[in-house]
Amino acid sequence: MPFAINKKCTNCTLCEPECPTHSIFAGKGQFVINADTCEGCQICVKICPAEAIAIIPAPKVHYLDEDSEDESEDDAG
Repeated sequence: MPFAINKKCTNCTLCEPECPTHSIFAGKGQFVINADTCEGCQICVKICPAEAIAIIPAPKVHYLDEDSEDESEDDAG
C-alpha cells in the first residue's frame, strides 16, 4: 500500500534517510514518495512531525457485466 506526501510537508528531511526502500526524495518544494517502490512499511508516517504522509487512495474502478452493457444500449435508443 503506497503512501504520498502532501502539502503539509515542511521539508524537515527526517523521512528520507529512514526509508528502507529509498523511495523518498526531494522534489520541487517538498519531498515525494515513489509509489512504485514504496512498500508501505509506515516508518515515514510514524516519523513525520507534520503528519504530511498518507495512504494513496485506490482508484475507483467500475466494471460492467454484459447484461449491464446491453441495458444501457436499450436505454439510449
